[in-house]
Amino acid sequence: NNLPYIFDFNSVEIKKMPNKTSYCLNESFDATGLEVIQVLMDDTQAKVEDGLEISGFDSTKPGKCTITVTYEGKETTFEVTINAEHQYDNTCSRV
Repeated sequence: NNLPYIFDFNSVEIKKMPNKTSYCLNESFDATGLEVIQVLMDDTQAKVEDGLEISGFDSTKPGKCTITVTYEGKETTFEVTINAEHQYDNTCSRV
């Protein structure tokens, strides 16, 4: 059998939060710095480099926003904050 070895894994986890976790109204999500790992069946960890699906970001309403990260059918979540101000000169301020 010459099929490639395919390993299964238990879960995905956030190893490092993105650099940016606080946003202004209507600002775009920035995943820079986000590190996700998969926890393998033997409890070892492997960094996920490609194939992440990120959903749930909505900066149209102030408050907490739950982001879902999915990789090969497994998912994990984290929260970011949407401030009640709009972006102006790279800072949030009331316009």
